[in-house]
Amino acid sequence: MILSKWNDNLKEIFNGVPQNEKLEIVISSILDFMISKNWRGACHESCGVLYVLLNELGISCEWRLGEVRFKDKAINKTPICFDHSWILLDGQIIDLAICRTAAHEYDVPPTIMSKNIENLGEPAVIYDFNSGWGDDPNTKLLKNTPLSMYFNNSPMHKTLGTWLLIQNIANKVSHSTSIVSLRKKYSGIYWK
Repeated sequence: MILSKWNDNLKEIFNGVPQNEKLEIVISSILDFMISKNWRGACHESCGVLYVLLNELGISCEWRLGEVRFKDKAINKTPICFDHSWILLDGQIIDLAICRTAAHEYDVPPTIMSKNIENLGEPAVIYDFNSGWGDDPNTKLLKNTPLSMYFNNSPMHKTLGTWLLIQNIANKVSHSTSIVSLRKKYSGIYWK
């Protein structure tokens, strides 16, 4: 279960935003899943979940894949940068997976509408950072894999992959979905 402070701040952040209640349910459900299952290093997959759910609810968003850099973390005074995925909603950043990075010592609070959900201040990372290192091998592979194929092959479920999580969260906001139709609809979607 996500922290009650995060829930309170989610309500404040989305106050007055169209479909705010559905946004809160979708985001808190993904965060709950990430925390309860200790779903780590899943920025691409969790962003894909959010991207599909928002689009299915008629909420236009943009899925971004790029580099981020921690503002206050370094190794031997070298800034920590890595390839990462996040969502842009009305030009504002939503990054849930930053709270469950591959290495727990780098976990920071999620960024919601370009705000740190913990204190409503600035995010703990710089988005769209350019280290000059280029894409890592996993990112190169990811950019050539359709979203539907990526979800189908997720270890999350033997036959339904990530689609089952999407369907379960969609049900929470009273949105009926068909995994078969979602697989087909998102078969031509690639990371940008």
